Amino acid sequence: MEQNQSRTGSADHQLYGALDGTIEVPAAVGDVVLATVADDGARVWIDGQPVIDAWGPHDATTSAASAVLTAGQSHQLRIEYLQLEYNALMKLQWRSVRAGSALRIAWLPPGNWMDAWTGEWISGPTAVTNDVPRDQIPIYVKSGAVLPLAPEMQYTGQLPWDPVTLDLYPCAGETNSATLYEDDTLTTAYQRGEFRNTLIAASADDANRTVRIKIGAATGTFHGASKTRAWILRIHPPADWPKDLAPAQVKANGKKINVPIHRLNRDATAMPLGDKTGAPDADVFELTLPAASVSKGQSVEITFSPLH
Repeated sequence: MEQNQSRTGSADHQLYGALDGTIEVPAAVGDVVLATVADDGARVWIDGQPVIDAWGPHDATTSAASAVLTAGQSHQLRIEYLQLEYNALMKLQWRSVRAGSALRIAWLPPGNWMDAWTGEWISGPTAVTNDVPRDQIPIYVKSGAVLPLAPEMQYTGQLPWDPVTLDLYPCAGETNSATLYEDDTLTTAYQRGEFRNTLIAASADDANRTVRIKIGAATGTFHGASKTRAWILRIHPPADWPKDLAPAQVKANGKKINVPIHRLNRDATAMPLGDKTGAPDADVFELTLPAASVSKGQSVEITFSPLH
């Protein structure tokens, strides 16, 4: 890749950088999709067309391009980077669109399991043979799963676990739960009981098209434990619900609230679980609960109705 760089700074310790050049992917590699991993902002243009726009303050975030980079051709590339404060990170990555495939066999226990890459549902117990790209690990999510996800980081204690993202796959007629476990990540104090648990449960009501999430009060403590936390809720509606539903009402702790809910459209280039661009399996509804004391439980109820 040929390149020209420019960089400017400011008295507020902000840093802006830009790179212009050309890039050519060898024909043997095949077409690829670019992605940035940046803290804070990143923008990318290919042949003058914007393909990544992840500008503004945020922790390390992976953002995939909205267009494919054609192999065997020279393309004009422009990258802009914004650094505000604290951690600095900027990477340009790629993945092959037509990577070589490999056969992988996965055993699925009893229950209903969703292929997190395609949204296909499979009933267990069964053995599934996957013919997938070599750079793709088969991931199956059980119906009803509650998956707490810490912020993306290089090692466990690099960043505070705030906010925590909950990837939720509620199942009608069932209440499923998971426990978020925390300790200081550095010592063996957990062996002396210095740790914290938070119980999280989710369910879906078919008749009322309602999803309910309960976040329990944290129990236990450890050195350096945060007293408040925000939560990002990512709701994958049950597979048999109509696809034209949209959130009509949100209640928090029994009271109606006005909170933005973003519908993230299905994105085949996204990674499963927590990707800010969406999810490869289906549309996702995302909302954020502002920071609140971990010593008090919270409940959220989201009712959906048809768009028309």
